[in-house]
Amino acid sequence: MSLENKDPLLTASRWIVNFIMAVMAFVGTVMLVAIPFILLNQNAVIAEIVSEHPDAAGSSLIGPIVVLLLVIIALFTLAIIWLVNLRRIIGSVGDGDPFIPVNADRLSRMGWITLAMQFAAFPATAVAGWVEQQIENAQFSFEFSLTGLLLALLLFILARIFRHGTALRDDLEGTV
Repeated sequence: MSLENKDPLLTASRWIVNFIMAVMAFVGTVMLVAIPFILLNQNAVIAEIVSEHPDAAGSSLIGPIVVLLLVIIALFTLAIIWLVNLRRIIGSVGDGDPFIPVNADRLSRMGWITLAMQFAAFPATAVAGWVEQQIENAQFSFEFSLTGLLLALLLFILARIFRHGTALRDDLEGTV
């Protein structure tokens, strides 16, 4: 019997991670479907935007909106990959052996993904700022987060701890 069956925190963690992944996959898919819809119906989309926001730049909004959707889809994809790694780590904890080399690799990968998501905020902020200037009441929130940077550092440090712990355990098993 795995620890997950005995530990409600592990079970809850797995359910929460799976739920978040499902929601992100659904929303990302909706955005992916929206892109060709927007491109194929540009005149209707522009007319709708201009009817609600007469000062909007009209047709010059389509490109930035599509770019924003693509950036959000890319961020969701990275977040899902991050969560898959987390789910696998949770699974290894449930199996009773989290100090394995692959978990160190997973933690390191999660750190790089976290950094990538933080740095993706810079171009996204520029595009979002332009769209917000064109469309009154439009709000996008992309920002570089000190907390995200600290999370990446923590993940890199944990990866090293896992690598070191695995090596120590292997050395100990080799001496017995």
